[in-house]
Amino acid sequence: MRDRRSAAAAAAPRQLLRLRLLLPLLLVALACAIGPAAGEDAPAPLHPADLSACPNLRIAVINGVPFHYEVLAGLLHVLQPYAPRTDVYLNRYTRSSNADGAWELLRWSKATFHLLTRELADGPLPYQYDLVVLVSTDYELDAAAELLRRMRPRLVVALVHNADFQGIPRLLSAAAGLAAGASSSAVVGAAGAAGAAAGPSVQLLTLSPHVAASLAAASGQPAGWALPTYPFNPITDCLAAPESELLGRCLRGFSLQGKLSNLRRNYTAVWQQLLAHREALTSGDAGRLFHVFVAGKGPNRLSLPPELEPHVTLLRRLRFHRFYEAIHHTLALLPALASPRYLTDKFTSTIITSLTSGTPMLADARFLAAYSMLGPESVYLQHEGESEAEAMLRLMSLPAADLLAVRRGLRTVRKRLNDEASTHYAKLLRGLCGGGGK
Repeated sequence: MRDRRSAAAAAAPRQLLRLRLLLPLLLVALACAIGPAAGEDAPAPLHPADLSACPNLRIAVINGVPFHYEVLAGLLHVLQPYAPRTDVYLNRYTRSSNADGAWELLRWSKATFHLLTRELADGPLPYQYDLVVLVSTDYELDAAAELLRRMRPRLVVALVHNADFQGIPRLLSAAAGLAAGASSSAVVGAAGAAGAAAGPSVQLLTLSPHVAASLAAASGQPAGWALPTYPFNPITDCLAAPESELLGRCLRGFSLQGKLSNLRRNYTAVWQQLLAHREALTSGDAGRLFHVFVAGKGPNRLSLPPELEPHVTLLRRLRFHRFYEAIHHTLALLPALASPRYLTDKFTSTIITSLTSGTPMLADARFLAAYSMLGPESVYLQHEGESEAEAMLRLMSLPAADLLAVRRGLRTVRKRLNDEASTHYAKLLRGLCGGGGK
C-alpha cells in the first residue's frame, strides 16, 4: 500500500502538468461548442465576374470522397459570389457524426448542397452545368466521370493533388466522349452554341507550382495551380492578444498535423531530435513554451519514446473547428516530411493547415523552393545546417513582435492566394459567359 501511495504521489506532479497543458484546449473546445459557425464573418474574395448576361449559367463542384473538405472550403470561399448558381455534390456521410465536423466547415456557404446518395445516383440531376470542378480527381475519377456524363458541362476543372496520378488519359477520354454546348444552360445569346459537337474543355489544376510542373512533365498536358484556402477566424486571435498574454498563454508549443502515418510524416526523426535537445527544450524560458501537439486521425503509430510522453499531446480526431483553433494557438507547424517527393511531385496538407489556421510553418530553403508561392515572409525559416529542434529553440527565444510579424505575413500571403484564385475562376466564368461579363 505504501508503494502505491508513493507512486501516486510521484505521479501527481505529472498529472498536474498534463492538466495545465490541456486546460487551454479544454477552453478551446468549450468556446467552439458555443461560438459562431465557421464562415459567417469571412470576407468575400475580390473582383468577381459579372455574369448578369448569363442568368442561367450553372456551376457544379464535386467532392465525393470523405476527405479534402479543407480544399473544398477554400474553393467555396472564392466561389462565394456565385453561390446562388452553384451546386455542391458531397460524399453521403459528410453530415454524419463521424465526419469530424466537416459540415461545420462548409455550411456557411450559400451554395446548394447535395449528398451523393443512391437516390441521387438513380434520379435526375437538378441542372446541367457549364462549369464542373472536380475537387478530388485523383481519388474518384470513375465516379466523377459518370457524373460528368450526366452533367454535360462545357468546361471541367480537375484538381489533381499529386503528380503521380495516372488517370489523365482516362479523364481526357471521358471528357471527349461528352457532347456539350447544346445542353449547356448558359444563355445562347451570350455564349453562343459553339462546341455543340465537341466534348468539354478540361483544365488540369494543382495546389502548388512544383506539382503543376511535375504533372505537366509526366502527362504531356498543360497544368496550372491555384491555392484558395478558407480564412478561419479563431475565437481567440493571437494577433490581437496583448503582448503580456501572448507567449505561454495564447501561443505555446509546436504542432504536427494530418493523418497519423509514417508514410506522410517522419515522426521518428522528430523524436530523435527532441531527445537530443531535451534538456535545453524543457528547462528555463524554453521550458515554459515548449510542447508538441500532434493533431490527426488514424491508428496511433507515433512510437513515442517514454521520455517524451510528458512533452507530447496527441489530439485525435478533433472536429475541424477545434483542430484549427488548437493549431492556431501553437507557435509553429512542423511539416516533418516523410519523403522527398513532397518537394517534387506531391503536396503536403500542412500547407493548407498553415494558411487556414494562421500558424506559420518551420521551413527550410528547399521547402520554400518547392512551395514558392509562400515566400520567406510567411514562414519561420530554418537556417542551413540547423535541425528542427535547434530552430525550435531559436524561435522560442525570439521577441513576440518578431513572431507576430511572420503571422501577419502569412495572412497577407493567404489573401494574395485567394485573390489570385478568385481572379482565375472569374476569368473562366467570363469566358463561359461569352465575354459578356466584366
